[in-house]
Amino acid sequence: MTTLKHAAEYVASKANERGLKIEQCDPVLCETGDAVMFYAYDESDECFTASIDLPAKLTDNAFLLDEWRSAFMKLIPDKARAATAWP
Repeated sequence: MTTLKHAAEYVASKANERGLKIEQCDPVLCETGDAVMFYAYDESDECFTASIDLPAKLTDNAFLLDEWRSAFMKLIPDKARAATAWP
């Protein structure tokens, strides 16, 4: 199973390969509720994706978007994070 940390490191490594830095992330709960897809963007809107499986299903109401976004971005290493990145 891919962890949140592995997903963030994967996205960071792909951005680093191209000399880019991640500016934002949009986490999306998959329709089945048992996985989260992360769409990470650099400053020119190039998109990098990663996903993680969840140990239990979540409903849309239980999916805390800002918390997932914040947790993912905090795991992006500084060298791969844009100065304007949120959070």
